[in-house]
Amino acid sequence: MSLIGASILALSLLTLIPESVKKTGPFVWLSLPFRMGTETDTSMDNRYTIPQGWESRENPFFPGQGTLEEVLENPIYIQPQQERTTRPAPVIVSANLAGQTENAYKALEEVRINPKLYDADVLAFQEFTIEDQEILWGFAREGYHTRWATEFFELEDGYPTKTTGNVVFTRRPIDYYQCQRLMPAKNWYKDPIEPRVGNRVASHQVLTVGDQKYLVSNTHIEDKTKSELRERQILGMVDRAERLRDSLDIDRSLLVGDFNVYRQEPVLESLRLRGYHDRVTPLYKRTSRIPGSSPLISNALYGNGKLWRGLASIVLHRPSEEHWPTHPDMVFTKGFDPESIDVDYSAFEFSDHVPITVTLP
Repeated sequence: MSLIGASILALSLLTLIPESVKKTGPFVWLSLPFRMGTETDTSMDNRYTIPQGWESRENPFFPGQGTLEEVLENPIYIQPQQERTTRPAPVIVSANLAGQTENAYKALEEVRINPKLYDADVLAFQEFTIEDQEILWGFAREGYHTRWATEFFELEDGYPTKTTGNVVFTRRPIDYYQCQRLMPAKNWYKDPIEPRVGNRVASHQVLTVGDQKYLVSNTHIEDKTKSELRERQILGMVDRAERLRDSLDIDRSLLVGDFNVYRQEPVLESLRLRGYHDRVTPLYKRTSRIPGSSPLISNALYGNGKLWRGLASIVLHRPSEEHWPTHPDMVFTKGFDPESIDVDYSAFEFSDHVPITVTLP
């Protein structure tokens, strides 16, 4: 590696270390990069760490809906405050909101004024972070049925201050809904930078369009883990979707969301063998991660700073600055061909992912 390349990499790593951590001393600071992006606790079972006392502690985000533990286990449903018209061929938008509370409010504002969102029948969002349920009631007032599945409680000094969820807003009533907590692939409770309680989820909902039923599965797959554990999460979700297809007699299904997969990962072939068609990758000109790199290095180059965006565009031949964000959500379909798929760089600017728009036949 050249001196310039090494300097760029070193500066990239520096941007990932919070100021509070840097002040703790050089030995702790130097050890953190190797723990942040790759730490995986392979000894975990299918339960996440729940702090002592949470089984009886009222949750601050959804008053009256149970304890913190109960909200982790059970979805929240909010009925619309008004009815909205639906189109014969519904539009589904999938996007990751980057875990920022302000992005949730921006999304609500965009729903009111942006045709690309206003016209959508289904909004499938990942990393939707809130400090209270008022934002969800805002979508209800706009006429959306809301299904919320808690992914994480964000902790500060051991106290939950925010919650991040997998949320689906629909104009159409949801015929069936099931929340699935995926196999843990990282112990977030022990993370020194972003301590959390919970783990990744998938939600499965059935929508009726005309005389057809669609099973729509929305998920956010772990990024800071090994490829094989990410594959187990995805295939676990697919196994559940297949059982629902059989039990509910549904022929058409979609998998949407933030899969955090790259072209070289074998799970894409596993999905193809199970009959799921990747609808996004053929439309999207991008490279894979740097060959052999860890998520830490990739995240450094693909980070939020404009400098690193520009460097990533040059080094990896990724789209130019006006096309950021460049990592899209994914869409896989089984049993039908969509009327159209749109990878839209300019739909809105409050996500670190490119939103995907799917029009059903």
